[in-house]
Formats: sequence, structure tokens, C-alpha cells
Amino acid sequence: MVQAIGNRHEVIPVSFSKSAITVDIENKTSITRMFEAIGRVDAVISAAGLAKFGPITSLTDADFALGLDSKLMGQVNLVRVGMDHVNDNGSFTLTSGILSHRPMKGSAAISLVTRPSRALVVPLHWKCRAHPHQHRKSQLGSRYAQGPQDGPIHRNSC
Repeated sequence: MVQAIGNRHEVIPVSFSKSAITVDIENKTSITRMFEAIGRVDAVISAAGLAKFGPITSLTDADFALGLDSKLMGQVNLVRVGMDHVNDNGSFTLTSGILSHRPMKGSAAISLVTRPSRALVVPLHWKCRAHPHQHRKSQLGSRYAQGPQDGPIHRNSC
């Protein structure tokens, strides 16, 4: 993402462990601390979250919980906490990946947790409408994706 848009926008890289500012998206306190360290922003782009790849017959409850806690609730909480830290007309961009709409053998746990991020766009739009600030709603296609293996990127602004 930094390479794709960094020449047109100021980008503050954040990762689990490989950046000056880190965040554990499975932990709401960590998300809050990240936003407090950064301050207000115009946009948040998330390609974060872990999920297990493997045959459904060998996946354990813990394997499914990893994706639910990390990829799914991580992105949900990033938006929930982040709404108080994004400027008027700001946006959230959540990546879901190709497995959200083109599951393949071994992708059950990943497809399960990436599909709902698509569903977050519409309720977020209604929350933004109730927000006292200006808003706009849009959805990005794959023009910001890294390649054909990447799925759509869903964006909602408020």
C-alpha cells in the first residue's frame, strides 16, 4: 500500500512488528494506543489480519478463532475505535482478498472471515449518516490492489 499511494499521500506505516508504530488488531487497547500515537488522520487502510489456510477436515476451533479474532474482529474494531480519530470526510478502506468471493480448496477459514468485511461497508455508511459530520460513500475496485490475486477493496467514508 505504501508503494502504491505513498507518492501521492502522506502515509504512516503501521504493522504488528515491522514499523515504528505497531498495533495488534486483536487488541482494542492496542488499536486505541495506535490512534493516540498517530493523532487524527484522513484515512485508514487495513490489509491486516491473520487466518489459517488448510483443509477444513484438519482445521481446529483454534484455527477458526484465529481468523475470527484477527482478520474479522480486528478490522471491525479498527473501524469502531478509529471513527473517533478520522477527520471529517475521512475514510476506512478494508481489504478482503480474492478468497472472500472466490473460495478455493483449503480456504474455508480465510473465506469465512474475509467475506464479512464486505458487509461492514453498508452498516458503516448508515452510521456515518447519523454522524454529525459530512460524509460520502464509495467503493474502490481493484485499481489499488497489488495484482490479480487480490480481491476488492471496500471503502466507506464519513
